[in-house]
Amino acid sequence: MKITQIKYRIIADVLIFSLIFVGPWWLSIVLISAGIFLFRHFYESLALAIFLDGLYSVPGVTFFGTGAFFTIIIVAIFLLSIFLKTRLKFYRV
Repeated sequence: MKITQIKYRIIADVLIFSLIFVGPWWLSIVLISAGIFLFRHFYESLALAIFLDGLYSVPGVTFFGTGAFFTIIIVAIFLLSIFLKTRLKFYRV
């Protein structure tokens, strides 16, 4: 991984993390999803999703028996991106 890629990744992480506090939740999900597709192995997305669940989840409201709504969405997008990245011609592996 090149130094410039690491800089962009750190900038994206800081931007998304700060957006979690000041922006709407759906914009955070969109930027995390973009990061998953733009960066290779964007594992930080899983930590950001867990943080989103801790911040925005409402007690008593469950999604398939669990309160991890954002984590389930981000894990599904992450797994879908692994599948798509290996099959798209224009994506560099």
